[in-house]
Amino acid sequence: INYGIPGISDEVNLQIECEAIYQGENNETNNSNSAWQIIDNKSKVEFVATQSGSKVNGSFKKFTGKINFDPNLLDKSSVEIEVDTSSIEIPFLEAVETAKSVGWLATATYPKAVFKSSEFIAMPGKNNFSAKGVLQLKGKEVPIVLNFNLKAITERFAHAIGTVVLKRSDFNIGDKNINKSNGVLDEVLVNFEIQAKKN
Repeated sequence: INYGIPGISDEVNLQIECEAIYQGENNETNNSNSAWQIIDNKSKVEFVATQSGSKVNGSFKKFTGKINFDPNLLDKSSVEIEVDTSSIEIPFLEAVETAKSVGWLATATYPKAVFKSSEFIAMPGKNNFSAKGVLQLKGKEVPIVLNFNLKAITERFAHAIGTVVLKRSDFNIGDKNINKSNGVLDEVLVNFEIQAKKN
């Protein structure tokens, strides 16, 4: 910026003024006791791809999460799920190696996929919700919407199932041309089931 030189100094002072309200250490969304702990052996992240007209099922065996969710306090709820992409499992070993390769998930370079929520919305139907957020995968950040149903929730236990359809081309996974991507369609269905508890 060279307007006004030399009449204007090269240094500029910024003044910032703000107001804040102290929530206290026992705020519900900040209290560690309000966080849900994923029950590993009862939770799963699975996917269904279509290759040459046939369904190919797979899953990710390792994932963690920071879950602060209350259906009555959606504006204060938050979720962050981290998936270990190298934990991918597909019935065919050759398919697993292909999925981990540079042209697909590139798990050596991008070992994690992370979803961070930005907003929760109550949807029509009993205990149906959507979670808007961003999925970071293979160096790309793409806005997505997870739809889920809260099957059960008590003071110490929660059970949710949900789904989202992703386009692999949004994340540069495989070739956009299905003829160059082993016949795998662009859209991939992801199903998840989360059972969680509080200590």
